Amino acid sequence: MREQPCQASDRAETQGGFTRSVDRALSLLEALAAHGSPSSLSGLARATSLSKATVHRILNTLVARGFAERAGDGYTLGNQMFQPRPEAIRAAALQRKLMPFLLSLYERTHSAVSVGVLHRGYVFYSDRLHHQWHNDSFRQPVPAHCSAVGKLFLSYEHDVIAGLAERELKRFTAMTITRVGDLSCELTIVRRKSVAYSHGEYLRDEAEVAVPIFGADRRIVAGMSVAGPVNSMNLDAVRMEASQSAQKASHYLSQPTALGLSQRCDSQYDGAMLETCGQLEGGVPSQRASSGAAAMRARSN
Repeated sequence: MREQPCQASDRAETQGGFTRSVDRALSLLEALAAHGSPSSLSGLARATSLSKATVHRILNTLVARGFAERAGDGYTLGNQMFQPRPEAIRAAALQRKLMPFLLSLYERTHSAVSVGVLHRGYVFYSDRLHHQWHNDSFRQPVPAHCSAVGKLFLSYEHDVIAGLAERELKRFTAMTITRVGDLSCELTIVRRKSVAYSHGEYLRDEAEVAVPIFGADRRIVAGMSVAGPVNSMNLDAVRMEASQSAQKASHYLSQPTALGLSQRCDSQYDGAMLETCGQLEGGVPSQRASSGAAAMRARSN
């Protein structure tokens, strides 16, 4: 039977389960995300190794769907790319719940402190608490294999190695782990020591330490993350401080009242409920969080 033209076109477009047009659109979105300022058509063509005609055609579709928008003579990400994700809202809810512990950790480390959750191979972080150091290049979600929080979650997944073997571990810096065998060895150590590191693996100038936060059932619910300059961050000192805070946070979440509120915060994704959760648990009022941090400092002195 003679093959129809549309069938031949579909086969050329999709080879080995890989759709070229989708891949090109995603490459364009990644290129737009990598630039804080509007990107020109020629700049996007160079960044993606695509022709200007192809880039222009895909951009027209992305603009029409709200995933990109015109900005003068260039293009930026559109509003559709910034819609709240349930995973990001869950991280924000946990941050509100655990704010006294996070503030205390920030006061002791003066580094960027946050919590992160894993969803389909990517880590979604809450807003970072920071003052003295902040990396403006940080973008999320972050692939799990180059995130300290991601490695924590992966170390508790028994079948993770088989799943990782089926997909490419993308390189972001010279330090990114791209071999499944190397990652498997590191995850074994992470699970045994209950601490994970990312040393310039996602952003070359950023180091991250993460420790697990457990719920009432002793399952990991989030990672407590501390990030700072790769060349000056004292990883051992940060690990000790973060571990203490994570243990206190885990104990707090194991309480029946905290568990109930956690389930409500995780299942209701509207802003009013998140605000209510924060007010009920002492995570939002700054006076209560600040007094808790001050009391901890007084005890340590």
